[in-house]
Amino acid sequence: MLENIMPVMVSVLAGVALSWVLPVLRKLLQKKTTKLRLGPETEVTVDLSDIKGSVAKLTSLSGHPRAFIAFSHEDEGFAQYLTRELEDRGVRCWLSSREMRVGDSIAQTLEEGIRGSGYFLVIISQAFNESRWAMKELDLAVESQRRHSWPRVIPVVVEDADVPPPLRGKLYVDFRANPNEAVNRIVDSIREEASTALRHSLKDSDANYLKYVLQASEASAPEAHSVVSTLVGGSAHHDIGFLNAALKALGEIKSERAVEPLIRILKDEDSSVRRGAAKVLGEIKSESAVEPLIRILKDEDSSVRCGAAKALGEIKSERAVEPLIRILKDEDSSVRCGAAKALEEITKKHLRGDYEIWQEWWQQSKGIHGKRR
Repeated sequence: MLENIMPVMVSVLAGVALSWVLPVLRKLLQKKTTKLRLGPETEVTVDLSDIKGSVAKLTSLSGHPRAFIAFSHEDEGFAQYLTRELEDRGVRCWLSSREMRVGDSIAQTLEEGIRGSGYFLVIISQAFNESRWAMKELDLAVESQRRHSWPRVIPVVVEDADVPPPLRGKLYVDFRANPNEAVNRIVDSIREEASTALRHSLKDSDANYLKYVLQASEASAPEAHSVVSTLVGGSAHHDIGFLNAALKALGEIKSERAVEPLIRILKDEDSSVRRGAAKVLGEIKSESAVEPLIRILKDEDSSVRCGAAKALGEIKSERAVEPLIRILKDEDSSVRCGAAKALEEITKKHLRGDYEIWQEWWQQSKGIHGKRR
């Protein structure tokens, strides 16, 4: 009897669920934005109409920005020169002559290129003013900036020519006198603004939101490591609460791309930051973090030394055994305890925290390995 009733009940329940879910989905898809709750006090506004643009904005603010180069066909030689100079300095460029393929929709490809770029560099010349497609690109960028405050439009003057009406009143970069200085001026401006903007937009975020940001960038772009660099780089410009929230988020996603910037902040002047960075490096378990962690076993702060010992225990590298044995003589009991636990994790030996016993075992162990060689 029950076997006959169950399929009917499942069918009825499924029908009820669909009758409730489908109207909600329809209503959601009709909206341009929605909010996702990521924690008790954290909501993220998602722009359903421009997901690509939202992801591009995040990655372009990440310290590895992208600039769209707008130029006329006659100025392609200068555009290629500018692209080389910018990319040599770490600014990626979108150049139509290398991004567009035969059969692409010109308007759609240009629009996607502009939306995916944080900066729009306009090479102003007489030829640009006379080019229908060049002016179309400028109109698209100006409209995007008006609607989304994105991308930032930067006029680049290469010869005496009228400035297009949408750009009048904007400060321009002049390449007529000193091209190298002009390139450096663009790069410095982009780098400073990119890092400041991303940090400012995330400054009140908790670890849940930062985790969402990092996961989104990790999944969407190969240059996601630069988002990490911006979050934890230049820590003197962060408040400690924000930086510790970023460290917590990094520990949860365990990205190898975080290792290099985390190693850098092992030298931070704030001990809580050094301790947090050591903890996350242990959670990521990267072999490249072993030597930097060994170095901070001599940190002036005992909590940092203890954190480094625990992190080395998480990584389980034999290179850490001898340095950990040495700090079994540390003046702080928590450091000695952390070192003993780390040694047990690495060696699977249970010799308590006795320095002499560990030292004797290690000498014997090295002798055995030496004979095997």
